[in-house]
Amino acid sequence: MRQIRVTQYGGPEQMRLVELPDPVPAPGEALVRVTVAGVNCMDIAARSMPLPGWGLPAAMGVEGAGRVEAIGAGVENLAPGDRVAWFYHPGSYADLAAVRAESLVKILEVVDDQTAAAVMMQGLTAHHPVTETYPVAAGDTAVVLAAAGGVGLLLTQMVKAAGGRAIGLVSREDKAPAARGGAPTTSFSPPEAAFRTRSGSFPAGAAPTSSTAAAPTPSAPPSWRCAVTACTPSTGT
Repeated sequence: MRQIRVTQYGGPEQMRLVELPDPVPAPGEALVRVTVAGVNCMDIAARSMPLPGWGLPAAMGVEGAGRVEAIGAGVENLAPGDRVAWFYHPGSYADLAAVRAESLVKILEVVDDQTAAAVMMQGLTAHHPVTETYPVAAGDTAVVLAAAGGVGLLLTQMVKAAGGRAIGLVSREDKAPAARGGAPTTSFSPPEAAFRTRSGSFPAGAAPTSSTAAAPTPSAPPSWRCAVTACTPSTGT
């Protein structure tokens, strides 16, 4: 099989396409033929510098989608032919990946592989703050930084689905249309200036109430607790 690896840290020129033996699924794993690999900021960090739990050579890519080809001993909820997506499996830039079954999610027929591959890491990142850090409920208002980014777009939709109100902040005005497409109520630019100069401009009843952090953002009024995210888009390639 083919896999993209780096043997020394640096820019994208360090990535090499190498030929390796096909992996054999160990107990608890499924062998997946990769159809789409997700691209994340983490991939840039993994090829640029040492990361905890990573070393050289580093197999690139941490999420993707594909079809199960074989299963290891003890795997009961998957079968060859199943379409699946996964999160945090180093080595997803490859033809084949032996992935822990517990990291695999079956893909619904209405979801294409590219969408499934692009949403796993950022979708879970967005899900955590609105369900565990602060369970958003009807009547809550959340301020989302980087609302045009991958996590931001998902986060604003999750806030709305929970009955809350999302106010999206963007760094540049040209990002506002994308942010509004994710369902934020309002988009400001730039975010720091928005906190400082527009703190009194929210509609009645729209003062932020939800939080993804333990404390308010430094430039926000102390009484606010704001749902905040900062990330860039993920795309399937």
